[in-house]
Amino acid sequence: MTELQSKSYILWFDWLGNKLLKWSQDKPTNKDLSNCVQAIGEIGLFVNQIRTENEVYKKRISLLRADKNNAVERSRKADSKIEELEKQITKLNIKL
Repeated sequence: MTELQSKSYILWFDWLGNKLLKWSQDKPTNKDLSNCVQAIGEIGLFVNQIRTENEVYKKRISLLRADKNNAVERSRKADSKIEELEKQITKLNIKL
C-alpha cells in the first residue's frame, strides 16, 4: 500500500466511523446502526492487524536477505582465500 493509499484509507475510514457514530447517537434505538458501528470497528482492527503483520513480514524478509547476502560474501571471501592457498601450494610444488 502506498503512502497516498494509506492516507486515503485512514481518511475515509475515519469519516465513515464518525458518520456512523453520529447517526447511532442520533438514533440510539436503531440496532442496524449500532451493528454498523461495531462492524466498522472490527474491520478497522482487522485491517490494522493485517498491515502490522505485513510490516513485520517485510522486515523479516529484509533481515533474511541481508543474512543471505552476508553469507554469500563470506563464501566468496573463503573461496578467494582457498584459491590463494592453492596458488601458494602450487608455487611450492607440493602435491595434494
